[in-house]
Amino acid sequence: MNYLTVEQYQELLKKIPELKTDYDSKNLILLFKVIYEGALRVSEALQITPQDLDLERKQIILNNTKGGRRRCKCAKWQKSKLLSSDENCLKCAGMGKYRVREFAWITPETWNELIKIKTPGPIFPYTRQTVWNWCKRLGVLINVTMQHEEKLTTNLYPHALRHSRPIHLLNTNKFTINEIMGKLRHKSLEPTTTYVKVSNESDRKSTRLNS
Repeated sequence: MNYLTVEQYQELLKKIPELKTDYDSKNLILLFKVIYEGALRVSEALQITPQDLDLERKQIILNNTKGGRRRCKCAKWQKSKLLSSDENCLKCAGMGKYRVREFAWITPETWNELIKIKTPGPIFPYTRQTVWNWCKRLGVLINVTMQHEEKLTTNLYPHALRHSRPIHLLNTNKFTINEIMGKLRHKSLEPTTTYVKVSNESDRKSTRLNS
Protein backbone atom coordinates (compact mmCIF):
# COMPACT_ATOMS: atom_id res chain seq x y z
CA MET A 1 0.00 0.00 0.00
CA ASN A 2 1.32 3.44 -0.93
CA TYR A 3 1.15 6.08 1.79
CA LEU A 4 3.07 9.08 3.09
CA THR A 5 4.67 9.52 6.47
CA VAL A 6 3.47 12.47 8.55
CA GLU A 7 6.72 14.25 7.72
CA GLN A 8 6.29 13.66 3.98
CA TYR A 9 2.73 14.98 4.09
CA GLN A 10 3.85 18.14 5.89
CA GLU A 11 6.64 18.60 3.35
CA LEU A 12 4.13 18.18 0.53
CA LEU A 13 2.05 21.09 1.85
CA LYS A 14 5.15 23.27 2.02
CA LYS A 15 6.05 22.47 -1.60
CA ILE A 16 2.67 23.37 -3.10
CA PRO A 17 3.63 27.05 -3.79
CA GLU A 18 6.52 25.71 -5.89
CA LEU A 19 4.01 24.29 -8.38
CA LYS A 20 3.66 27.87 -9.65
CA THR A 21 0.18 27.41 -11.11
CA ASP A 22 -2.28 30.10 -12.17
CA TYR A 23 -4.33 29.30 -9.07
CA ASP A 24 -4.13 30.59 -5.51
CA SER A 25 -1.63 28.44 -3.58
CA LYS A 26 -3.69 28.81 -0.40
CA ASN A 27 -6.66 27.19 -2.10
CA LEU A 28 -4.47 24.35 -3.40
CA ILE A 29 -3.07 23.76 0.07
CA LEU A 30 -6.62 23.70 1.44
CA LEU A 31 -7.61 21.16 -1.23
CA PHE A 32 -4.85 18.77 -0.26
CA LYS A 33 -5.66 19.21 3.43
CA VAL A 34 -9.31 18.35 2.76
CA ILE A 35 -8.38 15.29 0.68
CA TYR A 36 -6.01 14.05 3.37
CA GLU A 37 -7.97 14.88 6.52
CA GLY A 38 -11.29 13.73 5.09
CA ALA A 39 -9.70 10.62 3.50
CA LEU A 40 -11.41 11.65 0.28
CA ARG A 41 -11.09 10.58 -3.31
CA VAL A 42 -10.25 13.44 -5.68
CA SER A 43 -13.70 13.32 -7.30
CA GLU A 44 -15.32 13.62 -3.86
CA ALA A 45 -13.26 16.67 -2.94
CA LEU A 46 -13.87 18.44 -6.24
CA GLN A 47 -17.66 18.23 -5.90
CA ILE A 48 -17.78 20.14 -2.59
CA THR A 49 -19.68 23.43 -2.61
CA PRO A 50 -20.44 25.80 0.32
CA GLN A 51 -23.91 24.26 0.42
CA ASP A 52 -22.31 20.91 1.27
CA LEU A 53 -20.89 22.19 4.56
CA ASP A 54 -23.02 21.15 7.52
CA LEU A 55 -22.40 24.12 9.82
CA GLU A 56 -24.17 22.55 12.79
CA ARG A 57 -22.26 19.25 12.77
CA LYS A 58 -19.12 20.73 11.18
CA GLN A 59 -19.01 17.95 8.60
CA ILE A 60 -18.68 17.87 4.84
CA ILE A 61 -21.73 16.38 3.12
CA LEU A 62 -20.78 14.02 0.29
CA ASN A 63 -23.67 13.55 -2.11
CA ASN A 64 -21.96 11.41 -4.72
CA THR A 65 -19.44 8.88 -3.44
CA LYS A 66 -18.13 5.57 -4.72
CA GLY A 67 -19.71 3.59 -1.89
CA GLY A 68 -22.67 5.86 -1.25
CA ARG A 69 -25.36 3.48 -2.46
CA ARG A 70 -27.67 1.14 -0.58
CA ARG A 71 -29.61 -1.85 -1.84
CA CYS A 72 -33.30 -1.11 -2.01
CA LYS A 73 -35.82 -3.32 -0.23
CA CYS A 74 -37.78 -3.68 -3.46
CA ALA A 75 -34.89 -5.51 -5.13
CA LYS A 76 -33.72 -9.11 -5.09
CA TRP A 77 -30.00 -9.86 -5.43
CA GLN A 78 -27.83 -12.88 -5.96
CA LYS A 79 -24.54 -11.70 -4.50
CA SER A 80 -23.71 -8.65 -6.68
CA LYS A 81 -26.15 -9.52 -9.46
CA LEU A 82 -29.52 -7.76 -9.54
CA LEU A 83 -32.28 -10.30 -10.16
CA SER A 84 -35.34 -8.08 -10.02
CA SER A 85 -36.61 -4.72 -8.79
CA ASP A 86 -39.77 -2.61 -8.79
CA GLU A 87 -39.68 -0.19 -11.74
CA ASN A 88 -42.20 2.01 -9.94
CA CYS A 89 -40.16 2.28 -6.76
CA LEU A 90 -39.74 5.96 -5.82
CA LYS A 91 -36.54 5.32 -3.88
CA CYS A 92 -34.43 3.51 -6.49
CA ALA A 93 -36.47 4.04 -9.70
CA GLY A 94 -36.04 0.37 -10.51
CA MET A 95 -32.23 0.48 -10.30
CA GLY A 96 -32.12 -1.75 -7.22
CA LYS A 97 -29.92 0.72 -5.35
CA TYR A 98 -30.42 4.27 -4.18
CA ARG A 99 -27.88 6.96 -3.35
CA VAL A 100 -27.34 8.13 0.23
CA ARG A 101 -25.43 11.01 1.74
CA GLU A 102 -22.15 10.36 3.46
CA PHE A 103 -20.04 12.65 5.61
CA ALA A 104 -16.38 13.56 5.98
CA TRP A 105 -14.62 14.93 9.06
CA ILE A 106 -11.71 17.38 8.93
CA THR A 107 -9.78 19.22 11.63
CA PRO A 108 -11.29 22.37 13.16
CA GLU A 109 -8.47 24.47 11.69
CA THR A 110 -9.16 23.27 8.15
CA TRP A 111 -12.91 23.54 8.68
CA ASN A 112 -12.55 27.21 9.64
CA GLU A 113 -10.60 27.84 6.44
CA LEU A 114 -13.17 26.00 4.34
CA ILE A 115 -16.25 27.87 5.57
CA LYS A 116 -14.66 31.24 4.69
CA ILE A 117 -14.91 30.46 0.98
CA LYS A 118 -18.03 31.90 -0.64
CA THR A 119 -18.68 30.73 -4.17
CA PRO A 120 -21.79 29.67 -6.11
CA GLY A 121 -20.05 26.59 -7.44
CA PRO A 122 -17.40 24.09 -6.35
CA ILE A 123 -14.91 25.31 -3.74
CA PHE A 124 -12.12 23.65 -5.71
CA PRO A 125 -12.77 24.45 -9.42
CA TYR A 126 -10.18 22.08 -10.86
CA THR A 127 -10.32 18.97 -13.01
CA ARG A 128 -9.47 15.54 -11.70
CA GLN A 129 -6.60 15.19 -14.17
CA THR A 130 -5.12 18.53 -13.11
CA VAL A 131 -5.03 17.44 -9.46
CA TRP A 132 -3.41 14.15 -10.46
CA ASN A 133 -0.73 16.06 -12.38
CA TRP A 134 -0.07 18.31 -9.40
CA CYS A 135 0.28 15.22 -7.21
CA LYS A 136 2.86 13.69 -9.54
CA ARG A 137 4.87 16.91 -9.54
CA LEU A 138 4.71 17.09 -5.75
CA GLY A 139 5.95 13.51 -5.54
CA VAL A 140 9.08 14.60 -7.39
CA LEU A 141 9.50 17.72 -5.25
CA ILE A 142 9.39 15.78 -1.98
CA ASN A 143 11.32 12.88 -3.52
CA VAL A 144 8.88 10.24 -2.33
CA THR A 145 9.11 6.72 -3.71
CA MET A 146 5.94 4.83 -4.54
CA GLN A 147 5.24 1.35 -5.88
CA HIS A 148 3.23 1.32 -9.10
CA GLU A 149 2.76 -1.79 -11.24
CA GLU A 150 5.78 -3.48 -9.63
CA LYS A 151 7.98 -0.45 -10.35
CA LEU A 152 9.38 2.15 -7.99
CA THR A 153 8.59 5.69 -9.09
CA THR A 154 8.32 9.23 -7.73
CA ASN A 155 4.80 9.49 -9.17
CA LEU A 156 2.52 10.32 -6.27
CA TYR A 157 -1.17 9.55 -6.70
CA PRO A 158 -3.87 11.38 -4.69
CA HIS A 159 -5.17 8.09 -3.29
CA ALA A 160 -1.96 7.83 -1.26
CA LEU A 161 -3.32 10.70 0.83
CA ARG A 162 -6.52 8.74 1.52
CA HIS A 163 -4.39 5.77 2.56
CA SER A 164 -2.14 7.93 4.74
CA ARG A 165 -4.81 9.44 6.97
CA PRO A 166 -6.08 6.26 8.71
CA ILE A 167 -2.53 5.00 9.21
CA HIS A 168 -1.53 8.27 10.88
CA LEU A 169 -4.66 8.22 13.05
CA LEU A 170 -4.02 4.64 14.11
CA ASN A 171 -0.43 5.49 15.00
CA THR A 172 -1.67 8.08 17.50
CA ASN A 173 -3.45 5.30 19.46
CA LYS A 174 -6.36 7.70 19.99
CA PHE A 175 -8.87 6.05 17.66
CA THR A 176 -10.46 2.61 17.59
CA ILE A 177 -10.71 0.58 14.41
CA ASN A 178 -14.48 1.22 14.39
CA GLU A 179 -13.87 4.97 14.50
CA ILE A 180 -11.40 4.67 11.62
CA MET A 181 -13.96 2.62 9.67
CA GLY A 182 -16.46 5.46 10.11
CA LYS A 183 -13.99 8.10 8.95
CA LEU A 184 -13.21 6.06 5.82
CA ARG A 185 -16.92 5.40 5.22
CA HIS A 186 -16.29 1.67 4.92
CA LYS A 187 -19.31 -0.59 5.16
CA SER A 188 -17.43 -3.38 6.96
CA LEU A 189 -14.31 -3.85 9.05
CA GLU A 190 -12.53 -6.04 6.50
CA PRO A 191 -11.03 -3.27 4.33
CA THR A 192 -10.23 -1.19 7.42
CA THR A 193 -8.14 -3.94 9.00
CA THR A 194 -5.68 -3.56 6.11
CA TYR A 195 -4.67 -0.21 7.57
CA VAL A 196 -4.13 -1.77 10.98
CA LYS A 197 -1.61 -4.20 9.47
CA VAL A 198 0.20 -1.39 7.65
CA SER A 199 0.18 0.74 10.81
CA ASN A 200 1.72 -2.11 12.81
CA GLU A 201 4.39 -2.58 10.15
CA SER A 202 5.24 1.14 10.18
CA ASP A 203 5.50 1.03 13.98
CA ARG A 204 7.96 -1.86 13.78
CA LYS A 205 10.05 -0.04 11.17
CA SER A 206 10.11 3.09 13.32
CA THR A 207 11.17 1.07 16.35
CA ARG A 208 14.06 -0.52 14.42
CA LEU A 209 15.23 2.87 13.13
CA ASN A 210 15.19 4.39 16.60
CA SER A 211 16.86 1.46 18.36
